[in-house]
Amino acid sequence: MVSRQILAKHSPQTIFSSAARAEATYNSDELGNSGASGIRVYIDVTGESGTATLDVKLQQRDPISSDYIDITGAAIAQLSAVTTGPIMLTLHPELTASSNVIVKDLLPSLFRVVAVVGGSSVTMTFSIAIERFD
Repeated sequence: MVSRQILAKHSPQTIFSSAARAEATYNSDELGNSGASGIRVYIDVTGESGTATLDVKLQQRDPISSDYIDITGAAIAQLSAVTTGPIMLTLHPELTASSNVIVKDLLPSLFRVVAVVGGSSVTMTFSIAIERFD
C-alpha cells in the first residue's frame, strides 16, 4: 500500500499518435523526468492488418555511455488485435509489482518508449501516451 497520496505530476503526453505502422521498431524522442517518481504508459491498440504483434517497453539512458537499457519488467509483449482497447503499464517505487501491469522501480531522469511491431507485411494501429506522477 502506498504510504502517501500519489498525484499527477504532469499533463498526459502523447508519445505516438494513433496511426497504422508497419513492422519495425519505433523509438520515442528522449523524455525527461523533472522529479516525478512514476509513470503510467497508456497503450491503445485499435486494429491490425495481417497477423501483427506489438511489444512496448521503457528504456533508460545510461549517463556514461548514452546507450539505452531496458528497464527490467517495464514491458508489455505480444499485444494484438485480439487485445484491442486501452492497456496501462505503471512504474512506481512504492507500488507492489504485478507482471505486465505494475513495475516497482523509480522513473529514471532520461528515458524513452519503444514500440516494436512484429509480423510479415503487416500493420498495427495504435497510440501511446504517458503521464508522470509523484
